[in-house]
Amino acid sequence: MTDGLDEEQRRRISETDRAARAGRLLDDDLFKAALEAVKDRIWRDFAGSPPGVAGDEARRGARSGLDVLDKILGQLRHHIATGKMAQEQLGLMAKVRE
Repeated sequence: MTDGLDEEQRRRISETDRAARAGRLLDDDLFKAALEAVKDRIWRDFAGSPPGVAGDEARRGARSGLDVLDKILGQLRHHIATGKMAQEQLGLMAKVRE
């Protein structure tokens, strides 16, 4: 599929492939259920933490967990956005070659 293509085209094709894979993952019901289960567990831990200073560490841990999930989801969304741009660039490259 990538025979005869230059390095830039191969890179853009790779980016579009990663975007498609990221999109499938974000759309996958099992992945969504796993994320919700982890978020629910984190929120239960947060809600069950002792009040005041005694629960500060547990709440910080819960917050860190939510931050990590957000970073993972953000990275997947970044791959999708990058793939869309790469697809547009591939279209422009094809037009230039015509």
